[in-house]
Amino acid sequence: MRMILLLILLNIHGVALSTTVLPAGLQKLYDHATYIAHVRVLQHKNEKDNNGIYVTRTQFDVIYNIKGNLGREYQLTQFGINGIDDNGIHRDDQIVSFEEGKRYVIFLPEPSELGFSSPLALTQGRFNVIENGTTETVANGREISELIMDVPTSLTAEIDFSTTPPEGSQIQPGEEGQTQPEETETQTQTPPEGSQMPLGKFISLLIRMERSSDQ
Repeated sequence: MRMILLLILLNIHGVALSTTVLPAGLQKLYDHATYIAHVRVLQHKNEKDNNGIYVTRTQFDVIYNIKGNLGREYQLTQFGINGIDDNGIHRDDQIVSFEEGKRYVIFLPEPSELGFSSPLALTQGRFNVIENGTTETVANGREISELIMDVPTSLTAEIDFSTTPPEGSQIQPGEEGQTQPEETETQTQTPPEGSQMPLGKFISLLIRMERSSDQ
């Protein structure tokens, strides 16, 4: 039992290193992520594992792998819970929450030896997909201009950050065999403004970053 507790403490320390609450730019999130994916939440629940440790498990349907490969489905296991434990005590263990049925773009490190992991920089590594009529955007709470400040301008210069998509460019979410939007060049680019970015443009930027890192 002492060995199990020691391993758990070591794994908590390892997870904590990747869950800083300091502001993290998109390039930093990308560089530290082993996996980046567009996902839909199938299930999000609190439970005890085989060692009696409270954990939060989130089951994802993987729509599109951007960096690394999570497969078609992936289960994220976070150490701790946000909720009521068996003793009726409310616990707030800095767990990143997800809503069943909702879509996200997630940035994940490699799981620890015991299988624990959390989105990088907590909620900064969880981008909510926001549906507003025919428009889909992503946001993690930071201003886009600040978020992309550490990304090379050679990768962002041709990205139109307007949240109004061109006609016919809308992605239909969750379709089997869904493909991501082709990168397109525009004559006049809209500079980043506000805290939301079009989903297609965000994924296109991440693909550019992935290709650049391979060169």
